[in-house]
Order: sequence, then structure tokens, then C-alpha cells
Amino acid sequence: MWLNVGLVIGFVVLLVFVQRIASALEAQRKLIEELKAGLAHLMRKAEKKIDLPDTSAKVMEKPVEKMEPVPPPVAAPPPLPRAEVAPKPPQEFKPDAVDVFLTTAWQRVKQYVMKEGNFWVLAGIVVLLFGAVFLIRYTMTRGWFTPAMRLTGVAVLGLALLGFGITLRERRRIYALLLQGCGLSMMYLSTVGAAL
Repeated sequence: MWLNVGLVIGFVVLLVFVQRIASALEAQRKLIEELKAGLAHLMRKAEKKIDLPDTSAKVMEKPVEKMEPVPPPVAAPPPLPRAEVAPKPPQEFKPDAVDVFLTTAWQRVKQYVMKEGNFWVLAGIVVLLFGAVFLIRYTMTRGWFTPAMRLTGVAVLGLALLGFGITLRERRRIYALLLQGCGLSMMYLSTVGAAL
């Protein structure tokens, strides 16, 4: 039911958006027509005002006078000595806080992935999350479980991962944090699934 209501609301919003675009295009078309008419009027006025004389048939009335030779140029005076100005030392580049934060964050991620953390564990956590999403979707299409059972199962799995991560936090900190994050993500997925 809520999906149908959402579709109707989306369709109404789309119609309003299309209507606004159409009215804006119509206003632009009218403006272009007005500008074309004004330009044509100005062109007609300009053609009437400009009367160019016909110079092709006229013969020169006066003969061309002889010109006097131009005197050679006078040498320019030597330039005045300039005072020596010491060049300013280049200013040192000072990155702003955002650049520093992004650079250090990238270095930390690179260090974690390459040295400290286990890349395959992180990849496994991502695959586990995608697997949970696809499991929910698969059971929905097959109708094996009720929606409440599906969402409860995902939430219980998320709680189990969160609890297992909390128990490992003293011995294997990074692995425990990954498990806790995966558990919280799965509980978030079950909450989002319940809202749909």
C-alpha cells in the first residue's frame, strides 16, 4: 500500500515538474520571438538611415600633392639606471586544515589496508553484508518466511556479530571493530527492511 502511495506522490511531483519546465520553455519561446521582432525593426531602421555615397563613378577633382620626405628618427636617450630591488623570497605553501585532514586520512587508510589490517577480513565483511541483503531479497521472492521472521533473523545475526566483536575487543581490536561494524550494519538493514 505504501509503495502505491509513494508511486502516486512521485508521479504527481513529476507532473508538476514537467508542467513547470513546459511553462518556462513557453516563456523563453515568447521572449525569443519578441527579440526577433525587435531586431528586425532595428534592422529596417538602420537600412533607412544609412545612405552610402556611390564613389565608383567620381573622378578625383584635385591632383595628389607631392609629399616631403620624412626626416630620419632621432636616437632615443639612454635609459636611466634602475635601482636594484632585492627579490622577495618565495612564500612557503601552507596547506589548509581540509588538505591536511584528507592527506592524513588517506595515509591512515593506506597504512591500515596494507600493513595493520587484514584486507581479506574487510572484504569478507563486505561480502557478508551483501549476502545478508541478497538473502533477505531471495526469501522475499520465494515466500519461505514471513517478513517478521526474515527481519528478526537478520537482526539476530547482527546482534550475534556485535556481541562476538565486543568479546574480541581486548585480544584482536581491529578484527573486533570490523565485526561490530558489520553487526551494526546488519541491524540497520533489518530496521530499513521493516520500514519498507
